[in-house]
Amino acid sequence: MNKANIVVSLRSKGLSSINKSSFTDINFQAICFATEALDIITSFIINYANLSWTGWISLAITIFALAGLTRTAGESSISSLNLYFPLFATIILPLIGLVFFTFSRRHKAMLGIAQTKALVVGLCLLPSNGGELGNQALDDMRQQACVILDEVHKYLQHKRPWSRHFYLPYITPSSMPNDTLYKASRELGVLQRNTHLALHAAHSCCSRMAEAGCSDAVVLCASDRIVALHASLEVLMGIKEMRTPLLLRCIVRWFTSIVMPIFLASFWAGLNPNFVGPAVAGLLAILSQTSLMVLLDLTVILEDPFDDTALDALSLYEMMDHVHATDDMMRLIA
Repeated sequence: MNKANIVVSLRSKGLSSINKSSFTDINFQAICFATEALDIITSFIINYANLSWTGWISLAITIFALAGLTRTAGESSISSLNLYFPLFATIILPLIGLVFFTFSRRHKAMLGIAQTKALVVGLCLLPSNGGELGNQALDDMRQQACVILDEVHKYLQHKRPWSRHFYLPYITPSSMPNDTLYKASRELGVLQRNTHLALHAAHSCCSRMAEAGCSDAVVLCASDRIVALHASLEVLMGIKEMRTPLLLRCIVRWFTSIVMPIFLASFWAGLNPNFVGPAVAGLLAILSQTSLMVLLDLTVILEDPFDDTALDALSLYEMMDHVHATDDMMRLIA
């Protein structure tokens, strides 16, 4: 073996590598600097452009509380952080936990969608070895796989009213079939039932494949894929139906948007004016509260990871396009 053809990656060995040509290229470095500077400016604009009304209300409370405390601040102002450790434990930590919960739900939804796409494509690419009747049964299975995908798309795309925060699925004597919440619950139930009926029809296609003369291996493979598809769909349905704890969302939203800016205003107002002026203290207060509200808005946006209108939600339209494109490509290869 020619040793000259062996290539060893310095990065894989834990050693840094420097590209001298790019390091000394002034145009390349100028473009990188301009791009990074533009990213920073754009990030600042996006944060405030997508800030919810709750965020703006919280910033207004911060400004008014800080302005009132700055006028009355004296030598007795408290600026020690020891007083705010309980606030960190009771507000910031639950907020971070809520962010973790919503990101975990989004990650599980992403894995469920990936598995669903792979299983649907697998059902569409089953080999045909049962003659004319077997080919007809396989075509029925492929069509039924597309039907399942379409029903899942309809179900996951359904938008609940007021689902960002509160959803009370109960019926009182005054809230009968014309009630909006009852309608939403009934629509979700119908869409979920249609998805299960499509899965049942796919199992019936397996029986017809066996009767049409398809091999036992193909029939068993199709049945196993349908069972795995059902399991992945149940994961997606669980994410769609079950939300993060309501009381946790309520307490985090209330304390982060209302209580936190009032208590922290006393800290910013109590800073030594010889080092930090009122304008700088106000700017720091607004920026710190903005970061908290962006995290809170993020938990609200990712509460339903299948909402195509949300900023960081999963696109179900792309899921369907990927399945059809993969199916067409694999058919051309075959």
